[in-house]
Amino acid sequence: MSEHTRINVKFETESCSRCGGSGSYSWCSRYGSTCFKCGGQKTQLTRKGKKAAERYAAVKAALLSIPTSRVREGMRLFVDEPGIEGLSRGVRGYFRVRSVGRTTSGCMVARTAAERESCGAFFYPWKPGDNWLVDLGPKAGSHVVGRNDLWQRQPSVATLDLLAEHMKGVDGATVTLESSPAEVSA
Repeated sequence: MSEHTRINVKFETESCSRCGGSGSYSWCSRYGSTCFKCGGQKTQLTRKGKKAAERYAAVKAALLSIPTSRVREGMRLFVDEPGIEGLSRGVRGYFRVRSVGRTTSGCMVARTAAERESCGAFFYPWKPGDNWLVDLGPKAGSHVVGRNDLWQRQPSVATLDLLAEHMKGVDGATVTLESSPAEVSA
């Protein structure tokens, strides 16, 4: 029997009140006819769905957030950074911490072209003082962060169970625990 590896939460939705569920509204040269209320998704959260989504975000943050001072090598942390148009692609996903340590510098400057390519930016400005350098490998880069900045760690099975338990019976949300197909044994 396989253990569940992810949680699937669906929030109550309704057709977009601006575009009537078509995903299009008025045309402009930059965005075409995309509806700005639903972002072209054709649906929006109901009041119950919005409250449930806010509760889910708060519970998830409380269960999975970890300050930089408690980050250790080998942990898997979530990174969601948009790219800089024309300079770099965005980074999104879980990455294993290669190293973590204190630094006194106010910024980490990429010294070579290879570092600039791996970091996706030329420098990370930050306040001087008690800062930490977290290295997440070549794809996610290195990050200079404050001691108490929060990271989202990868959830364990027990954490997924606890998160699902917190969301049980919440109006506007449906929660299911799933196994990833690669981990299901025959």
